[in-house]
Amino acid sequence: MRNVGALVAALLAADAGPARASLTPSEAEQVRRDVATATHVAQVRALVARPDLSPSEAQAALAVPLTTTPIDSDHAAFLHELVFSETSTPSRPVLSVVAIQALIARADAVIAEHPYDLDRRPSTLDELRRIYSLIEEVAAAGPGANIPTSSREQCSLALRGHVAHNPAALGPQSTVGPFLAQARAQALLAVLDFAPDGATRRIEVADALGLAGARRGLLVDRGALLLDAGGADARAASAQVMLDRLLPGRDPLEAILVGGDPARLVARDGAVVAIAEPAAGGPAPALWGNDVEPPPVDEWSTAVARGLASVALSRVTAQKPELLAQIERDGGADAVAQEMAMLAIDAPRSVQVAAVHFSSGHPETAALLSDAIGALAPATGRTGPSSIPVGPARGGAASVRMTQIALNPAGAAVAFRLEGRLWSVERGPGGTVTGLRRDGSRIPQAAVAR
Repeated sequence: MRNVGALVAALLAADAGPARASLTPSEAEQVRRDVATATHVAQVRALVARPDLSPSEAQAALAVPLTTTPIDSDHAAFLHELVFSETSTPSRPVLSVVAIQALIARADAVIAEHPYDLDRRPSTLDELRRIYSLIEEVAAAGPGANIPTSSREQCSLALRGHVAHNPAALGPQSTVGPFLAQARAQALLAVLDFAPDGATRRIEVADALGLAGARRGLLVDRGALLLDAGGADARAASAQVMLDRLLPGRDPLEAILVGGDPARLVARDGAVVAIAEPAAGGPAPALWGNDVEPPPVDEWSTAVARGLASVALSRVTAQKPELLAQIERDGGADAVAQEMAMLAIDAPRSVQVAAVHFSSGHPETAALLSDAIGALAPATGRTGPSSIPVGPARGGAASVRMTQIALNPAGAAVAFRLEGRLWSVERGPGGTVTGLRRDGSRIPQAAVAR
């Protein structure tokens, strides 16, 4: 490759300090051959991590052959073994850095080779995903991995430089195809995971990624990266609104992945939530059915509300088995998660639907509403918090508050106040909804006018 000679020269010229021993030509050729064939990992480790090599010489020894070597599954396993085997532990402060720098050199070369058709080359994108997954393994390594802060800082600096050097492909606000977006998502997660914990962590990462507007606000305010193919900034604003309503102040998400497979991503902290990519220009799913006019909400807000609601519900029910049992009797987690999404979008309309259904002889929706409110207000006692944020009527952006929430022993809501009206849900001994009241008056088995 034309740039290999320049790479070697740059790496060696960057080294300063007293002269040290270098790899002999035969040793350098041995490393080149072993890296190219993904063999003799112990031999490569012994040569690259030699204490008499300068940092730039150690990097060059690995980066030069790796820059021209595609990272297939065998090479990914080879590099993982190089860095993370038990025998690598004493040398891991060096090996982690030189491996990351070499992988980034390879990723730079791959992107440079395909400036116009990268998103149409599945095998190349698979290679990038393997590269960034290996980088994330170092980023996600725990305190006992013997990767000191100084090594992590060097890895972080190299990765941030790689993202900045390739803004069209890796800039989080740059529009790309769906397959490149998935590979890019892993690179951006690694940038976040290399950042040290601290009060300014989110701001530093936002600066490093060049985030602006609502995407920056989502990361700085809630600690969540929006990982998509570079959609409109309004997506991030809507995602934060739904996040504040469905997961207010709870365990942070690490990222919201749009249209990808979170099982193919590695992350250090939190969770990566998958949101289905809505059909372009398609109608929002009819969560409210045909009983009321649906709110004027776009398909993206509906998709993100449904995705986050499922996460919120699973987190709550993991801590409240009694509520989970009630939910299973009332219709199941999917139905309650949908009800939670409806509350996040337009709570007054959701309550109206439950009342209409109850008056028509179908108390099931009121039961789902009761469970959903309980999931959004997960208190340990019988009385929930004084209020929770929910979506306003007509799909507005600003939240309204549902107040005076009372929970039964199972954790489902039996009373709440919304828009000045006090609602109560009555349940029989088996948990079945037997009554619904508004301001103390029973909702009759007849049409209800709001």
